[in-house]
Amino acid sequence: MRPPTLNDLYQIGRLVDTLDNIHFFLRPCIPTDIPQTAYDVNVFYAGLKATAKHVMAGVNDVEGLHKILDLAAMVAGGLDKLKANPFISIITAFAISPLKLSTQSTLIMQECVRHQVPVALSSAPMAGSTSPLTMAGTLAQLHAEQLAGVTICQLTRPGAPILYGGIPGMANLRTAAYLGGAVPVISGLLVSWFA
Repeated sequence: MRPPTLNDLYQIGRLVDTLDNIHFFLRPCIPTDIPQTAYDVNVFYAGLKATAKHVMAGVNDVEGLHKILDLAAMVAGGLDKLKANPFISIITAFAISPLKLSTQSTLIMQECVRHQVPVALSSAPMAGSTSPLTMAGTLAQLHAEQLAGVTICQLTRPGAPILYGGIPGMANLRTAAYLGGAVPVISGLLVSWFA
């Protein structure tokens, strides 16, 4: 085990480029060997250099987004060509569950849709912590948060390209840590969890 580097990200992108059944590159790790001020543009540079496939990642601020747009516009041959055929998309964790908005991520999301860059709306409620413990309750909250994101995007720019990318998980009820991919418990299992 070691902290990931920008070269690791590049090498994973090279692998993705050779795989016929994978059609886009989603940043799988966070490089730790680059300064925070140069993070966003370097992540996209590594992805775009490694593969001809669509590249998706998050960004830290609007300034970083503008650097990425400049880079992608250079690759596309101009901003208009990038808008006509976007080959990058941005993940925005715009929601702070339960039912609040992150100002910085919401501003990034709006700036993306103004430039016709697809946005993956990523709300991540945790069953038992930031959302109800039941699957039904967590999904109801997830859909409410995601629909709020869809609404903001469409009010900012009607017809904006978006991806409904909610990622519900649950909280470890002993430590309150996030359990990504875990299925919210049903009431019968709750007793054994605390045993």
